[in-house]
Amino acid sequence: MQLSKENLRKIFGLTHGQIWLIVLLDAGIFLLINFNLILLKATQGTVLADTAVQDSFAEQISKFTNSAYINLGTLIVFWAGVGLIAYSVIYSLYSVYNEARNEVVVEKEYVNRGEAKKRLKAPMVQAGLLAAIVVLGMLTLKFFYPIWLSLFATFVLTITSNPFMGMLSLVGAVFGSIINIYLFKILISWIVVLE
Repeated sequence: MQLSKENLRKIFGLTHGQIWLIVLLDAGIFLLINFNLILLKATQGTVLADTAVQDSFAEQISKFTNSAYINLGTLIVFWAGVGLIAYSVIYSLYSVYNEARNEVVVEKEYVNRGEAKKRLKAPMVQAGLLAAIVVLGMLTLKFFYPIWLSLFATFVLTITSNPFMGMLSLVGAVFGSIINIYLFKILISWIVVLE
């Protein structure tokens, strides 16, 4: 199994769209997970930090979310999501079954593909790459992303008191997270190229 220069470019290269997608995904993850910390730091020392103002916000939100229409809408959205997921799983299983059945028909009736060893090489490499994605995902959730998130939290907390340390933490968090996402991109692109 030889990889051409074009395939290597597809695996390891990045288009402008992919670069922007990685950067936006990275920023979205950091902002979403650290939203409360950012909001707390931004409102520190303002009228919004007053407990009476915060209590009035909590009461208004509580009154809004206790509405029967909101509860019914939430229930509908939840079950629609469950149905969509169930439909997607069933459809993908059917597609895999249908594709396997068609492949068997083509294999038996139309193609003589040679040795079984050569036929199984690409699917085995793809299975190995899929296992690598799972391992990378587990390592990312267990070890890497807690490090990147703590560096980003250090940035948020120290940017006003120690700007150099804050910017250094931000660079470390963003750079580490982008490399982490890029590794996922490499593995997924490799699986796609082998198909």
